[in-house]
Amino acid sequence: MGYRVGELAKLAGVSVDTVRFYQARGLLPPPQRNGRTAFYDDDHLHLLRKIRELASEGLSLKVIKRLLDGSEGSREGSIDQQLLARIDDLSGQRSFTRMELAAKVGVPDALLRSAEKAGLLDPVAGGSGERCYAQSDVEMLQAGLRLLDFGLPADELAALAADHARNVDAVAERSVEMFNAYIRRNEEIATAEDVVGAFDEMLAAVTSLVALHFQRVLMAKGRSRLAEDESADARALEVAIAAAGPPKLRLQWS
Repeated sequence: MGYRVGELAKLAGVSVDTVRFYQARGLLPPPQRNGRTAFYDDDHLHLLRKIRELASEGLSLKVIKRLLDGSEGSREGSIDQQLLARIDDLSGQRSFTRMELAAKVGVPDALLRSAEKAGLLDPVAGGSGERCYAQSDVEMLQAGLRLLDFGLPADELAALAADHARNVDAVAERSVEMFNAYIRRNEEIATAEDVVGAFDEMLAAVTSLVALHFQRVLMAKGRSRLAEDESADARALEVAIAAAGPPKLRLQWS
């Protein structure tokens, strides 16, 4: 069946400009022509829907093009495809617009912009081009609001979060490089399933390691600060921290 560009865009749920943009970037093959009239077929429609689905999951157009080009037939392509699918599963569907996120959490748009600027939120362009957020963004904002409920100043908390985000970004970048060098490109790991399995186990271990280390350092800093304070309340809190013993944080990974 033949579709004009407007019909194709409507059926796929995108704009005509989006169809032409994907075509210009090489993601969508050119249409068939009858004189000056261009016609698209069901293959174009299926491909366009696939591109929109992948884009809504946060994949870049460069990654989408590599997957659509059939590079998954190679060992590295198959590994990348399965790793991306696993990351998508763990990241969750990007289904909230900024307005929906603000309404769900109950925060003003300005606060969302501040969180993005601090690097705490990382929306991606969905199939329609609008920036979208995941359920994890909802949970992070709710955790931040709980901290504000204790009376922490919003500006100081935002500055602290920005410092944290910068440091985490640098550590995460180095971690990804190590995974690429020693796991993803390791020819001795024969199958994509083995690489994805290693990714799951390492991600759980790293998450536990980082969380437990931060908790231990935080408690040590708190104990040190309390030791400098001679008030009765401070001594009581210090005793409570000592009684708690070493960190016992438990993380469930599915």
